[in-house]
Amino acid sequence: VELMIVIVIVGVLSAVALPNFLNQTAKAKATECTTKGGNIMGLVAAEALQSETAGNAALEALVTEADTNSDLCDFTSGGAAESNKYTLTAKGKGDLAGKYDGAFCVDYATGKKGAATSTTGTAPTAPTC
Repeated sequence: VELMIVIVIVGVLSAVALPNFLNQTAKAKATECTTKGGNIMGLVAAEALQSETAGNAALEALVTEADTNSDLCDFTSGGAAESNKYTLTAKGKGDLAGKYDGAFCVDYATGKKGAATSTTGTAPTAPTC
């Protein structure tokens, strides 16, 4: 009887803990996508300051390289949405498909970066830069 009680307790604890553990691994993977998006925006800002013209070809190459090297996210350049601003979107793929969306922007003139992410599968509102 005692052994059966122990087995039931372990089963209940496993049923509660396993979903929480799996949710934490998804959050950690989403953090990787957010970090990569922020790094891309930093590189875009540096490239824009260096060339002073923010040549889209060089910026698109940065995004394409990051997209190719990422197993968890698809990065898509939004280009120069407004003067001195560059936008980027990220969607989860693989384990994060339908579980991660991100929007990033950077203002060349001020260096201000913005990011908005969502782990609910809906696109986040665009950040302000």
